[in-house]
Amino acid sequence: MSACQIATEANFPVAVGWAQLSLGRTAAARSDLPAAATRLDEALTTFTTTHSHYECARTHMDLAAVGWAHGDGDAARRHLATARGLFQELGVPRYGERVERLAADWGISLEGGRLSS
Repeated sequence: MSACQIATEANFPVAVGWAQLSLGRTAAARSDLPAAATRLDEALTTFTTTHSHYECARTHMDLAAVGWAHGDGDAARRHLATARGLFQELGVPRYGERVERLAADWGISLEGGRLSS
């Protein structure tokens, strides 16, 4: 039985999100970007529904990486900016710094909504 199925049957939505997140990360590690995006979008929906803002922010970071790997710099920037905002609201500077490092590594400006060249 899969973790997602068990969490669903146990009526534990956050665990469903964690299972979806894990499946998305696994797909990304296998370079299956369409499957990764699908699973990560599912996880984001689940975490949004359960008001799990920290998990939403982390999922936005993963979606940014998938967008970047897929060559979609605008999606990467949007997801990083959203993650940074959530981490700031939550008072989690360590993760905010991770977002900033990713943006810098990818040459993405999170200010003004434009990609650096």
